[in-house]
Amino acid sequence: MSSPPRVRRTRALFGLAPAAVLATTGQSAAAAPAPSPSPSPDTSANGAFARAAAAYDVPRVLLVAVGYAETHLDGHTDPGPHGDRAYHMNLVPGEGDSGTTPFPTWGSDVSVRQQPTTASTRVATLPGPTTVRVKCQVHGWLVDYQGYGNDAWSSLPDLGGCISDIFIDIDDAWLPGVFTC
Repeated sequence: MSSPPRVRRTRALFGLAPAAVLATTGQSAAAAPAPSPSPSPDTSANGAFARAAAAYDVPRVLLVAVGYAETHLDGHTDPGPHGDRAYHMNLVPGEGDSGTTPFPTWGSDVSVRQQPTTASTRVATLPGPTTVRVKCQVHGWLVDYQGYGNDAWSSLPDLGGCISDIFIDIDDAWLPGVFTC
């Protein structure tokens, strides 16, 4: 049994609707564009700011401004795609490995002191060359050792004290990239 004429006409109209839309846009039914694959997520900094702004309901421009200010504190900048990101993240307090930066030491029986003075209580000893993690540095008592002198001291949170920068095995008297305490 066939359906009533009214229903048949409705089906015919729905069948013609896509063709009418394509005709008004100047495209043929055969030339309808194929659905494009879903775009890959934007992994750029701009994409990250956009996602964070949407996720936390914060204006994107505010996040960009804060990000810019954070990366330019004390002259530190983003190392770029080929830079040592782990080293630079350690320059930011609270990021990376507890906000510390690794440095090699030299000398033997090096005292780690509670305060940046040689008169302060010894809290640990470095028996020989090793790597220490420096949080920040400050000017303290001048230390003279084997013809070298330096008044900069580095805070070593892992060891609960500080050592004279004279025992840090680099050429600079003040450690590069380390904040002042």
